[in-house]
Amino acid sequence: MNRNASSRFLSVLAFSAILGTVHAIASPPTSTTDQADTWDLTHIYPSDTAWDGARLEFVAQIDRISELAPDWPSSASQMLAYFELDCELARSFFRLISYADLNTSTNMDSAAYRQMTSQMLQHFSRWQTIISDTDSRLLALGQEAFDQYLSAEPALARFGFEIEDVFASSRNALAPEQERLVAGTDSFGYASLMAYRALAGSEMPRPTVTLSDGSVHQLDYPTFASLLDVENRDDRNLAVETYHSAFGAFEHTFAALIDGEVKRRHYNATARGHSDSLSARLASDHIDPVIFTTTIDTMRANRGSLQEYLRIKARLASIRTASNAASYSFDEASHLILSSLEFLGEPYLEPLRTAFNGGWTDRYPRPGKKGFGGTTPVPGAHPYVLLNFTGSLSDVYVATHELGHAIHFWLMDSSNPCTAHSSSGITDEIAALFNEHILSDALFATSSDPWHKLQILERSLDRMAAAIFDQARLAEFEAEIHRQVAEGRSLSADWLNRRYFELLREYRQAEADGSPLIEARKYGWMDIEALYMNHYVINYTWGSIAALALVEMVKTEGTEGSARYLEYLRNGGNDAPMALLKNAGVNMGESTPYETAISVFDLRVQELSQLLDQLEDSSNQ
Repeated sequence: MNRNASSRFLSVLAFSAILGTVHAIASPPTSTTDQADTWDLTHIYPSDTAWDGARLEFVAQIDRISELAPDWPSSASQMLAYFELDCELARSFFRLISYADLNTSTNMDSAAYRQMTSQMLQHFSRWQTIISDTDSRLLALGQEAFDQYLSAEPALARFGFEIEDVFASSRNALAPEQERLVAGTDSFGYASLMAYRALAGSEMPRPTVTLSDGSVHQLDYPTFASLLDVENRDDRNLAVETYHSAFGAFEHTFAALIDGEVKRRHYNATARGHSDSLSARLASDHIDPVIFTTTIDTMRANRGSLQEYLRIKARLASIRTASNAASYSFDEASHLILSSLEFLGEPYLEPLRTAFNGGWTDRYPRPGKKGFGGTTPVPGAHPYVLLNFTGSLSDVYVATHELGHAIHFWLMDSSNPCTAHSSSGITDEIAALFNEHILSDALFATSSDPWHKLQILERSLDRMAAAIFDQARLAEFEAEIHRQVAEGRSLSADWLNRRYFELLREYRQAEADGSPLIEARKYGWMDIEALYMNHYVINYTWGSIAALALVEMVKTEGTEGSARYLEYLRNGGNDAPMALLKNAGVNMGESTPYETAISVFDLRVQELSQLLDQLEDSSNQ
């Protein structure tokens, strides 16, 4: 049975490592397209023609499950056949949709691959409608009868967690006819997301900016991000103003898109008896709402730590020069990542080595390629990793993050293929953010150059700040926009701009260099595709906090801790995310993980301040 297909599908559509800035854009022509540098999609299908043949087989599978649907609860063998076919459908679907999406990622202007995605959306809707009454019929069968079936067919245990989940969520189940009506909304359910991607990804004009040195730059996101580190403050501010104002020119269109998406989410949640979409989202992962509010309240209460870091970071502008920036080849980055994770042993390292050189990874930016980094899990093949590696320290972090996603899926898929696609976004992000924390520790421990140490600390703190503070702020913003709709109000561009900017000011107070926040940043919510992913952003905050706790566990317990972490990764889709964490030794219902995260952040800020004092003293001598 496939109760989490919709949430995993969203992860396939948009799985980004650039925290808080998730959308597709074309990258600048900065690299080669040698075969060794690109992924090999023939590992999925040898050609588009073969893909279409597999699509027709998928349609036939849907016909088959439609035939099984009326009688599957009648016996243990019928139930097993039904659930196994649904598992095959899920794996076929993600294989098909991934092929289309991966091709789109390197051919952003391709109408053909967008059409392939549209075809799969139609098939997806039909499949989900057919199986929509699975939960209600399982509930009608009852726990006692299912237990008898399980005794007769032990292979049903493979689906144990999802079946237990149905019984645990019974109060929000609908009658079969009602469920079919709600499931039918999937036929247009991703319209807002797809429209957003078309507008933000390819149709919205990219502005150009002329810097003080006379250089002209077209502001796609990678270029914009690189300009945030230029030495001239006026140039930095001009880039910020120009980039965000380009989104502002379409503010009413973006407001209409997010308004439609949030209203759809609210309808689906309340139709199933939830008070709002946040309650439905938390219930789907069996998360106590107190954990959500505690997380937001804790990060808000400790935003002074973020502000202290930003005040220290502002001092860097006076001593940072381009000549100090560390640069890495892809091979050097590969070696760093492999070395940092060596303690996890061959079960982790073997697929990681293959990911670097076995057709899994598309390494460098080029014209028509989607920006940022992303990972797409492909059942029956392997994960695919999208990078836009240019040699910066940030690129090394993005690579280890995405490879964390990739190896996590590989381990899950090897352990239980029918639950790998059911892993929670929280568990997914922990696997990636764990790698980031490990990389920071490894880089800092092995570096002797003070400038390099400073860059490591700054980059580590930037990514921690993005995960535990910025994503908590975005989760608070997202909860508020959903509350607006729940209370009967529509989302206007004026309200969205104002509230987004208010929260930004409350958390960050100023630009990274200490100058006042640029007003055009009020349009920043338009640049966040994750807002279309139903309260996904909080996963980054939970993921980073829990990952830090797991890193501390591995450091303390050594080999035993590493083995427990690998088991945690393998079990990703076999239990609720907070239960998995608790089994691994991390209780997100207690204060300890949050205190640990803030303590680590504050310690690194202190180390940065001390190192900066030393460098400033040496530069003044």
